Amino acid sequence: MADEKGNERWLVLIAYLIGLAIGVHLLSILVIPAIVYVYYFRKNTFTRNGFIGATMVALAAIAIVQFGIIPGVPSLATKFDYFFVNTLGMSYNVGAFVMVFVIAGTLAAALHYSQTNSQTSFYIAVVLYAIMVLFTFSLNPSGSGFIFWGAITGLLYYFVIRNNASRSVVNVALLSVSFIIIGYSCYAMVLIRSNAKPPINMNAPDNPFSLLSYLNREQYGENPLVYGQYFYAKVVDEK
Repeated sequence: MADEKGNERWLVLIAYLIGLAIGVHLLSILVIPAIVYVYYFRKNTFTRNGFIGATMVALAAIAIVQFGIIPGVPSLATKFDYFFVNTLGMSYNVGAFVMVFVIAGTLAAALHYSQTNSQTSFYIAVVLYAIMVLFTFSLNPSGSGFIFWGAITGLLYYFVIRNNASRSVVNVALLSVSFIIIGYSCYAMVLIRSNAKPPINMNAPDNPFSLLSYLNREQYGENPLVYGQYFYAKVVDEK
C-alpha cells in the first residue's frame, strides 16, 4: 500500500482526522510524531541525521498545529473583524468571513502552483499570504507572532524557493494543512450554537473575540506549574 501510486492520500486522510479530533481533545496531535516516524522508517534507511531530521519535522508539525492553526485561525479572524467593523464600519463577523476566503484562496493558489508550476498562482498565494501576515500584526504585535510567521516564512523560502523542493512533497504538505483546517472547522458548531442563544451558553462564544477566549480557556485562569500559585497558599487580601 505504501508503494502504490497515490499512497499520499492516506497521509491527507490522517491530517483530516487529526483536524477533526482537535474538536474532541488536543491530545490527538500527539499522533503526529508517530506518523512522521512511521513514514521515515518505511521510506528511508535509518541514519542518525535522518532520525534527527524526522524528529525536527515532527516537532515543527506539532508547533504549526498547536501554536499556529488552533489559536492562530481564530486570532486572525479577530484581526480581520476588528478592521472591517471599526475601520470600514461593516457588520460583525464580516471580517471573519473575509478571512475564510483569504485562507482558502491562499491554499488554493498554492496548491495550483504545486501542481502546475503556474507563476500567476504563485504570486497570488504570496500576496494573500502577505495580507494574512499584515493583519496578524495590525493589532498588538507580539513576539510569539514574529517568531511563528518568521519561522514559517523561513521554512517556505528555504524548501520551496531556495532548494526547489519536489512539488509533489509541497503538494502533500499543503493538502495536509488544508485538510487539518477543514477538520478543525468543526469548531464552527460552537459559534452556531452560541448564536442560537440556548438557555445554557457559557462564555457566549458567538463572535471571533469570545471564541478565541473560549479556545484559550481563559475562563479557567492560570495555575503555573513551576513558580506561582500553590494549593495551600494563605489568603493575602479580600475585597
